[in-house]
Amino acid sequence: MAETLDEFRGRYRYNLLDDNVRRFGAEVPQIWLWDDHEAVNNWSPSKDLSGDERYIEKSVPLLVARGRRAFLEYAPIRRYAGDEGGRIYRHVPYGELLDLFVLDMRSYRGPNTWNRQSAPSGVTAFLGRAQCAWLKQSLHRSRATWKVIAADMPLGLQVKDGTDDDGRPRFENAANGDGPVLGREFELADLLQFVREQEIANIVGITADVHYCAAHRYDPALARCTDFKPFWEFVAGPLNAGSFGPAALDDTFGPQVVFQKVLRMQNASPFAGHQFFGQIDIYAASGAMTVRLKDIDGGTLLRRSWWRSEGSATGLPSSVAHSRLRRAARRRRRSVQSLCPYFSVYTRRSRTTVRSICRRVRNIPKGCETNAVSPALRDQPISVNSRVERRCQVQPGSRWEWVEPAFAALSKKCRRKRHILPDRASAGRPEGSRHSETRLRIVLHDCSSMLAGEVEQVSGSWQGHGHGGQEWV
Repeated sequence: MAETLDEFRGRYRYNLLDDNVRRFGAEVPQIWLWDDHEAVNNWSPSKDLSGDERYIEKSVPLLVARGRRAFLEYAPIRRYAGDEGGRIYRHVPYGELLDLFVLDMRSYRGPNTWNRQSAPSGVTAFLGRAQCAWLKQSLHRSRATWKVIAADMPLGLQVKDGTDDDGRPRFENAANGDGPVLGREFELADLLQFVREQEIANIVGITADVHYCAAHRYDPALARCTDFKPFWEFVAGPLNAGSFGPAALDDTFGPQVVFQKVLRMQNASPFAGHQFFGQIDIYAASGAMTVRLKDIDGGTLLRRSWWRSEGSATGLPSSVAHSRLRRAARRRRRSVQSLCPYFSVYTRRSRTTVRSICRRVRNIPKGCETNAVSPALRDQPISVNSRVERRCQVQPGSRWEWVEPAFAALSKKCRRKRHILPDRASAGRPEGSRHSETRLRIVLHDCSSMLAGEVEQVSGSWQGHGHGGQEWV
């Protein structure tokens, strides 16, 4: 346990020296949330350490201040002016397809209590007034197809924190047992009512904290509080911690367990194999979203897909959604537009086709060259007789970043509709020469079944994306 600022900093240094953590950080872009373990377990204004002999420093606010400072020093978070530069909740935009809203359910809460107060007050605060107002405004302004809310605790699972002096259970999150809206649930009910009144669609929640994976659908038809639109919440994790669960449901907002995977033995070692992460794919052609829950080996445990207009309601059956995606992909490939471009690199003589999903990045010095042979290309069987030119000139003002190999072959019609960037192989050679028949061609097409913007594949354990990117410079 850490108490001094140097000890908090040392915990981050120790973990970041681990080879697995370093490799994960090098390959996976990350968006960090924080929770109680960045300071003191289950901390809130009511936390009392006077009887805990493990702590020399008994002041919870002081420990939290030190933990927050160390967290912000090591977390990849842009500082905001709010809260004297210590604000953690934020909006991360990803173009027209996705807005990500990162919440802080720890800093502005009232004390952990039995959480069944009959009227809202400072004691029932959970997100806090300022954060609730910010989230409402941000959701209302968002023009993205999908609005994903990343929260550090699930909404409808009961997470308990011992008992109070009267023997009643204390609760860590908003859920407080079956019944009408009470306690911290007032904030959530007000937020969900706002979403319904403003007709904000396509909201999906992702969270962790409870150390098992689950998919919940919140249905007003089955809830005590009915003034909201249906929505989904996906729970993932842990990646390297003991496994627990399952937690009891709170029926206030009508959560239904669509899927869960739990090891009944509590606090089982990570070697037991019950480690989980989530992956979200958003498809540029159709605007559809697919969410997958995966085990530590990458096997898919659950897959749910939605069409863009149905994201806030019931999910389509996977077979129907994926059939629609395939039809949209075929239509998109025939049109050969450039909404979400990728490179298709191949030799005309050998017909070896190698593709790389790429995205355009700005602000590169004029005249800079980029390596046109990706790691995937080097591993492909190119014809021995092919003359392979490994560098090409890219138009000034643009840069290309590697993401991942594509999986769909181009149609013949797409190949005929070439948009060939200038390359060194053709420089100074007569048109129709033998060498021009075998050089690498770089063809720009519309990617009909991948993602747009920086979220080509938002995956990982909600701790990060699924594409790692090494720049071609």
